Amino acid sequence: MGLNNERPLRIFEILKNTFNIKIKTMKKQVNKSWQRRSIILAIQVVVLTLAFSFNGLGQEISQRISDTESLFKQMEVQLVDTNFTHKWNQDSSRWELYNREIDLYKKGQLLVGILNERWNDESLEWENFERTVKSYNEKGRQIENLHQKWEPGQNKWVNLQLKTFTYDRLGNKSEILYHEWQQAAGQWFSTVRYLIEYNMYGEQKEVLIRVYSPSTETWSNDTRYTFIYHDGYGLPDEALVESWNDFTESWSSRGKYAMRYDFRGNKTQETRATWNDSMDEWINGLRYLMDYEKRNLTTEIEQRWDYRASSWNNAIRNLFTYDDQGDMKQMVEERWNRDASNWETKNIFLYSDIREIDQEEKPEEQSQDNN
Repeated sequence: MGLNNERPLRIFEILKNTFNIKIKTMKKQVNKSWQRRSIILAIQVVVLTLAFSFNGLGQEISQRISDTESLFKQMEVQLVDTNFTHKWNQDSSRWELYNREIDLYKKGQLLVGILNERWNDESLEWENFERTVKSYNEKGRQIENLHQKWEPGQNKWVNLQLKTFTYDRLGNKSEILYHEWQQAAGQWFSTVRYLIEYNMYGEQKEVLIRVYSPSTETWSNDTRYTFIYHDGYGLPDEALVESWNDFTESWSSRGKYAMRYDFRGNKTQETRATWNDSMDEWINGLRYLMDYEKRNLTTEIEQRWDYRASSWNNAIRNLFTYDDQGDMKQMVEERWNRDASNWETKNIFLYSDIREIDQEEKPEEQSQDNN
């Protein structure tokens, strides 16, 4: 993948290409939304020696989670966050119901499951599509993330991907290990490892990504992120991205990120460049500009570099509004029209309060949705 298509430093939800309106039923604080975009590179790997086939943890979570029963039956769900997506129909010139995402929480807003359903216009019912199940250790730290898809023919959930997390003695996430499910073999196979090192201040210093080769049964280097702190601590000012060269057995420059912050620590600018070997220089690619009202993100603009004109061009703009409590109530995504030289609305996301469910409500939800 090209560097400018990656977002290792900006974890946030990628908006769908289709026109849509999302109506959420959960309070969203902007700092939480922005945290998903920040430099929280939760990518690491198991420091233990791991075999290519990974059975124990995967089978363990599979045994705990039924592939046919509703998550409501299996988990102590107290809070539900529902997100409806509408897709624009060009033929009928109207918004039509498309997807429903149901986030399931335990007390204390601990996210334990995410269910995605698709609307069937013929049967006028919601149908299972995919789900994610999360499990935590006794300290409330996530240790597993199971992704499954619904198989209508088998009438059950089928494994796709499993992520497992480990932590160092200070509680820092030190590794994420990715596994893919092999249906024929009936077991998990490890694929990618993310390892993180921290500096003396407890900030991320380096992230190493390694991939598994089934033919040689070995792990090999792939990508490395090195964070640079001009003051030695605080928020990173730069991040250097390198790719492993198998021929020279050394790291080669691939990309670079430069960040700026306001006095509150909010990121106000992120510039991304790619290293060009033939020109022996860094070439600009993407730039993100952010505005805030105190800690609430109000505007985010994505710009793309025009090499010939040596200038930045607008591409995407996201606008955020909040209620009096500082919780997000609306997000508008706009695209820049170069011909008309103005912004055009493409997506609208509306947010409302989280809904608490009681025991009497669960059976109705189960029979209706077959979660």
